Amino acid sequence: MKTAKILFLLFIAISSFSFGQKKKKTIPPPPILKKEKKIPPPPVKKFENTFNHDFFIWRLDKDTILPAESPYEIVLQVNDYSAFLRVNSYPETVSHQANRDTADDGRIIARTMLTQSSNYDVEIKNNILELRDRKTNQVKQFKIIKKNNKIIQLQDVDSKLIYNKDDDYTYSPPPSI
Repeated sequence: MKTAKILFLLFIAISSFSFGQKKKKTIPPPPILKKEKKIPPPPVKKFENTFNHDFFIWRLDKDTILPAESPYEIVLQVNDYSAFLRVNSYPETVSHQANRDTADDGRIIARTMLTQSSNYDVEIKNNILELRDRKTNQVKQFKIIKKNNKIIQLQDVDSKLIYNKDDDYTYSPPPSI
């Protein structure tokens, strides 16, 4: 009887392995996707008016390339959105005679503006004033030189020419194209 019990238990043990209910294969549920936190946008840099919407006039420093007696004067007019560079010159031809005023000793007082003028879009990056020519898309870069937190000079990055601020110059609008 003891052997029958042992055989019976052994039979049940073996049958549970081989004849047992087969479990249904279940498809595991899809993995739970964690919602990614949205990266907040970078803080908006507040636009600071560098030139306060007024045109600042920069004259080429006489000591840089033009001799003191030079008839040419390069004027750069800049505000926060646009700029233009122009060359003023003493009238040299007879056709300009009507446009020039002379002093009693014959010195030329008035200068006429030549048509050499370029219009630019203005952008300031890392203390560099970038002027993008609207026609050719070329970029001129000027290093901004400050003193007591005020812009006093612009220095051409390529040619190292220095433009000094001229507070006495009166604004005249850029020539129409």
